[in-house]
Amino acid sequence: MESDAEILSKYPVSLAIGILVPWNATNQEHTANFFIVDADSEETDFRTEVKFNVGRPPMLVSGQTQRVMLAVPLVYVTFQKFGTYVLTVALNGATAKRVIFNVVQSGGPIAATPM
Repeated sequence: MESDAEILSKYPVSLAIGILVPWNATNQEHTANFFIVDADSEETDFRTEVKFNVGRPPMLVSGQTQRVMLAVPLVYVTFQKFGTYVLTVALNGATAKRVIFNVVQSGGPIAATPM
């Protein structure tokens, strides 16, 4: 298997992220940007933006952090070659998380496995 072999195929991808929102950042609009690049920092066709606002429930203890869960449902991403890719999540314009993963050649169909 060669890492630079062209694959030019779309693959299904779904994402979920948990974001901790501090007390002083509630009741404000926030933006989460998701994008995927390869090892050479070349962008794939996947880029999306999600806006969210977390309110303060009346029984929330003053100063308490809240968790919001966001999901990007099934989308198809074109990977130009096998190899290393990076999913980046930026919150309000600042990089918050980077996850490295690999696209590898398979000997046959891949079945989803629960984690």
